[in-house]
Amino acid sequence: MLNWDAFISSTALATKSAAAETQFQIRQNFPNPASDLTRIPVVLRTPSEVQVTVVSMTGQQVLRQVLGTLSAGEKMIDLDVSALAAGSYVTTVKVANLAGTFTQSQLLLKN
Repeated sequence: MLNWDAFISSTALATKSAAAETQFQIRQNFPNPASDLTRIPVVLRTPSEVQVTVVSMTGQQVLRQVLGTLSAGEKMIDLDVSALAAGSYVTTVKVANLAGTFTQSQLLLKN
């Protein structure tokens, strides 16, 4: 079982493991709350397959974006959230590379 560190504030929910942080980092999406588009800054340590999922608070996956293989470095992931209803969602970035598969999550507010 993974040992997850988690924190919740008024605009952020973050889950991450030490192993995930060695492979990539996500920073707070902006704007948050978002109405049409939100951007997620990501730093990849190595080339990785990247995908983003957005899940409602009831656990329903409402958005999935497969980005394919991205090179190492700082990236900006643009998510079109215009079709989502107002509310709170969990955004999860998943990366897969030679070291394994890793995820990090944060809260997305849609207005």
